[in-house]
Amino acid sequence: VLAFDWLRRQDVQIVNVSLAGPYNPLLESIVTALADQGMVIVAAVGNEGPDADPRYPAAFDPVIAVTAIDAEQNVFRRAVQGAHVDYAAPGVDVLIQAGQETGQYVSGASFAAPFVALRALIESLAAA
Repeated sequence: VLAFDWLRRQDVQIVNVSLAGPYNPLLESIVTALADQGMVIVAAVGNEGPDADPRYPAAFDPVIAVTAIDAEQNVFRRAVQGAHVDYAAPGVDVLIQAGQETGQYVSGASFAAPFVALRALIESLAAA
């Protein structure tokens, strides 16, 4: 909540959130208030599996919830699923920089959400 408040004070317009947890009314209050003020919040749905309960903040109505898919557009086997999911983006076997000269492949909704946040930024800049 303090981080969201800091982002608001910095006039950040688009936020990528890579955390997923149980329902939290305080988090819902700040996310809803910030979305009402125009902040775009993109969040990973979580990696607790397809049978898990929705995770937050992704499951809050004003948040853009993102799941991970592989190169064949299959949903990541560990991704939380449900009606709250808004978008799918690459998030399985994504190559990231893991040191000065090496990379590693990673998977999870947290690696998919930045693709959607970037799209929101590009659309925002195009509209300006």
